[in-house]
Amino acid sequence: MSAIDQYLYTCLGAIDCPISYELLMGYRGIVHIAIYILEQDIPEYETSFQGKQGDILVGGGSGETPALRIKMPDAIRWVTDFEQFDKEYQSGRKGLYTAYWSCTQAFMIGSGFVKLGWNPEEIDIENWIMNHVVSFLVQNYKERFSEFIGTEPLDYDGSICHMLTDEEDKIVNWQKYK
Repeated sequence: MSAIDQYLYTCLGAIDCPISYELLMGYRGIVHIAIYILEQDIPEYETSFQGKQGDILVGGGSGETPALRIKMPDAIRWVTDFEQFDKEYQSGRKGLYTAYWSCTQAFMIGSGFVKLGWNPEEIDIENWIMNHVVSFLVQNYKERFSEFIGTEPLDYDGSICHMLTDEEDKIVNWQKYK
């Protein structure tokens, strides 16, 4: 059981990350990293991740892949309406995402994301993932996030993410119906 399974969520998609190291229970190869939207606030005692209802988690924490929290709707506003967001918050990217992985886990995950096009000399991994996930959400869930989407073009195409197949959806979204 993954840490995320204790909470209400909806899985919106996934990233298939090719890793060369044993990240999860001795498994290496293509690791399916789920993209969740939280349907409730996470209690402070949870150690695998934190988040508020509406935030995005990339990875489900303990028992799954380590999590990256993306603060919503601020991340969408940052990516699609930078100038307005920057005027209002004057905070840059600080607080838009929080990684819940160790240095070793970051190395293992990062090695897979390099194969998907991440260049650590150009952008930090959390920002790169956030930009791809936001682009994926804007393109595939426009109606859900329309009130937060600005007019600036997307710098990333979201191509590392994909919609769930019907079979994947049945497996990962059973929790929301409990």
